[in-house]
Amino acid sequence: MKLYYDLTNQLWKHRSSGQKAYFGQDLREIPFSEEVPLPSFSVQTKLEHGNRILTVGIMTCQNKKNDFGIAGNLPLFYDLHQELLKHGIFSFIFTAEDALTNTRRGLVYSVEYGKWMKVSVPKPCVIYNRIPFRSFEETSTFQSLLNDFKARNIAIFNPGFFHKYDMFEALAKSPDLSRFLPETILLSSSQVLKDFLEHHREIYIKPGKGNRGYGIAALSLINTSELIVKKTNGTETYPAFDHFWKSESDRLLRKKYIAQRAIKPKKIRGHRFDYRILVHYQNGVHLVTGKAVRLSQSQEVTTHIPKGGKLYPYNRLQSVELDEQFKTIAEQCGIILSKAFGFFGEFSIDIGEDLNGNLFIYEVNTKPMQFDEPEIERARHKHLRQIFREIGLPKLLPR
Repeated sequence: MKLYYDLTNQLWKHRSSGQKAYFGQDLREIPFSEEVPLPSFSVQTKLEHGNRILTVGIMTCQNKKNDFGIAGNLPLFYDLHQELLKHGIFSFIFTAEDALTNTRRGLVYSVEYGKWMKVSVPKPCVIYNRIPFRSFEETSTFQSLLNDFKARNIAIFNPGFFHKYDMFEALAKSPDLSRFLPETILLSSSQVLKDFLEHHREIYIKPGKGNRGYGIAALSLINTSELIVKKTNGTETYPAFDHFWKSESDRLLRKKYIAQRAIKPKKIRGHRFDYRILVHYQNGVHLVTGKAVRLSQSQEVTTHIPKGGKLYPYNRLQSVELDEQFKTIAEQCGIILSKAFGFFGEFSIDIGEDLNGNLFIYEVNTKPMQFDEPEIERARHKHLRQIFREIGLPKLLPR
């Protein structure tokens, strides 16, 4: 069914005579119009059970630094929005601020106008959480919004960002996953970090709420006291650990850093690499939907592309055994994380490999960004669409 948005009266309408149509979790009826309202634009949708249209809300928050006034990855939003519309699912972007004030406004892309249009929207059957700021998710107002969605029986995924150490503790409780985890601690004091460093000699420190490789450093203890600190932008040397702590302690404690034992990584042409595994929920299990490799280039601290890393074809490293290990890790991560934090429809895992071929989980990303591999993004859109239908359609069944 084609829907038209009447820009003058700010209403969605349809032109199917004698046909009833409803959309949104609140089953708002879409009025019939004999004529195409002018000015207007249109989107194609599909009627489900009882003439109801599945509706998905892509949730972000405000950001006045761009023309749209919203934060987040607009190219990702656009690609997903187009994929859902292609299969008859009505989707829109909305901000948590709009939801909090109950303005019922959202953004829908208009092919006719070639831009995002701010329109009246129904309450979504499913909410895809793409808020990019941890600080916003930690506010009491956002938590009250989540409680409101729950009270209204609106399905939401994913729950949100989590501290890296909370993630580690949850995964470490699994006998199937603990062997894939490098020893990890939360930096609570000078002595805690010093003891960990002296025990392992080479470690990584990471901000507990960081992403994309920002703030990561590799620490190496040389001889009895000299400390070498490698960052993505250069290397520093300290005559002793205490000098490093005096310089960096405020930042490490304020940003709640963690420390991980450094593994001896397997390399390709002298450069470290790691695997990026994309995972989606489907019919009760979490499946691997994308496998990629990132290879360091300009520095050996991290493989992240924003920090100088590059793509490397996964099929050059692929094996049956490796695929099976990724399958096990994905399934178990999905079970543990959903049990500990709430339903996870999507996440990605950064995995390293040591010189002996052992795999190690470095991080789990609860809101994975776009992959540079087009085939992975196509698979992602397909699986997200399937998840939205699986968890959203029951909301449309007659009560």
